[in-house]
Amino acid sequence: MKKLLVTAKLFNGRIPFRILQRGRVLAEGTFSGKCTECYSRIYEVDASDEDITVECNAGIVSATLLHGRIGLSLEDAGK
Repeated sequence: MKKLLVTAKLFNGRIPFRILQRGRVLAEGTFSGKCTECYSRIYEVDASDEDITVECNAGIVSATLLHGRIGLSLEDAGK
């Protein structure tokens, strides 16, 4: 499993998106509301290191496959 960082630039309204790899949907959803700065979500996905494609009619969503650890491990969080 890999982590997928999906980020939307400033928006006001509903911004649906899909993230694909080789035609297979890795993540899909909608950013909704009003955001005056970049907003991100992280998804756990079953993906390879191949290129990913972002589908978003508004053109304000980007996605990146992350490598390595993000945040604290469960062990570190308990300290």
